[in-house]
Amino acid sequence: MKFTKGANVNMTGLRGYVEANLGELCEVFGKPDHGPNDHNLDKTTCEWHLKFEDGLVASIYDYKVGYTPMGTYEWHIGGHEDVVVSRIQELITLNRDKLVKMVRDFKPNEKVTG
Repeated sequence: MKFTKGANVNMTGLRGYVEANLGELCEVFGKPDHGPNDHNLDKTTCEWHLKFEDGLVASIYDYKVGYTPMGTYEWHIGGHEDVVVSRIQELITLNRDKLVKMVRDFKPNEKVTG
């Protein structure tokens, strides 16, 4: 599921939530479009603005907490369509599954090459 950043998310509304920490979101979606801890924004301090290859847009943001949550938090997902919620959640889950597989496959006595 490909996406680009910097989408126009004007007039989008809350569609759902994703439970994640800031590190996970940065790993999956890259550096936020705003923030973290950008106090020049209205009711958020950290936001991602995404556009999927089919043209649907989504935003991920904190809301009315006054600071960017670093630990686990229920991030808000905005968009025009409800389907963006499952897309965001799926991308987070795929990343977690990838990390779990890496840990399971890790062999501590094996020489790491790169």
